[in-house]
Amino acid sequence: PNGGVNELGLTVEVLWLNETRAPDPDKRPYLNELEWVQHMLDTQGSTADVLQAASHIRVSPIHGQVHYMVCDARGACATLELLKGALVVHSGNRSGN
Repeated sequence: PNGGVNELGLTVEVLWLNETRAPDPDKRPYLNELEWVQHMLDTQGSTADVLQAASHIRVSPIHGQVHYMVCDARGACATLELLKGALVVHSGNRSGN
């Protein structure tokens, strides 16, 4: 999938990012960038769960330079990017409200 929503209200969407550079191979299990979406939708229930799980699975892209937007039923959202071979997460409310 290029994105979706699971039964717990977790949403994962794929977005393009030219600066994406995946991590080098290591001992972690790996999924391609679209398998990662399906895995998170099948196994996680919240943005916090995804953020914890993401560090344990390496993305090995075969389709394109992507990053992810994740939101859950409580309204918690984050973007996950692969920059310079590292996972970079942005989350929280920047407006201060």
